[in-house]
Amino acid sequence: MPNQRTRQDDLTRISGIGQRTDAKLKKAGIRTFAQLGRTSVEKLAVISGSSAEQIERKDWVGQARALALVAALPPDRPTFSIELQLDPTSRAVISSSIHHVQSDDRDDWRGWDSGRLVSFIEDRTGPDTQPATDTAVDEDPVAGPEKDHVVQEASPVALAEIRADRPLFPGSGPTIASFNLDRLDAYAISATALDVEVYGQRSPISKSRLLGEARTRVRQEQAITLDIDLRDPAPDSPLEVFAVLTFLDGTEDDSPPVWVELGDAKLTLRSRPSRELD
Repeated sequence: MPNQRTRQDDLTRISGIGQRTDAKLKKAGIRTFAQLGRTSVEKLAVISGSSAEQIERKDWVGQARALALVAALPPDRPTFSIELQLDPTSRAVISSSIHHVQSDDRDDWRGWDSGRLVSFIEDRTGPDTQPATDTAVDEDPVAGPEKDHVVQEASPVALAEIRADRPLFPGSGPTIASFNLDRLDAYAISATALDVEVYGQRSPISKSRLLGEARTRVRQEQAITLDIDLRDPAPDSPLEVFAVLTFLDGTEDDSPPVWVELGDAKLTLRSRPSRELD
């Protein structure tokens, strides 16, 4: 196997990732399908500039895991994934689905049909079976020279994620997320700006939604404090709240951003006082 530090996969094979996004991911240190498959949707959104909803809809992570599996196998070994939906009481098969990873061909039907399953596999295990070569379309939300200028002007140097001190409960009303970090230089991060994106997610697992975001300038020797107005998600159940932090610097350093654990960082939720309401 190639050295994992130097090996690079063609990430444009993933639907929704184009050349610009491929370059951003690799600059951030995500160079293989396996690495992408282990990265959270929120982190991918920060690095790529695409929305978390767009990444989840295209299933970048699932596609990457499937392609990583193919990359780990001999090139002449076809790979399939099969999903069965079972009745919880009788355990009878309600629906069947099969996916040929190399070509991305899929088929699904109601119930169980062993003949159809075998036929699908046999049709794709012949000597002429080749991987799909469809050209991926880059779906970055901003395109052209203006976006490239923004990336060059402030490049990510470090990324972090922290949890809020409590959930966001239904009926909480206007809420502010207060971020606080005592000293940046304690983490050997050289940055001039900080982006904070606050997300909410139903427990145990659900799609996260962006509740608020803000940017502030930072200085190494000073504490960082930032208040972010959160949009009212009108949830019918509590939301776990977390923030994705992107530290930015204007230098032309091509090094990928590093992930840091901010031990003294705090994200506190509080009601917005009525006098602050517009």
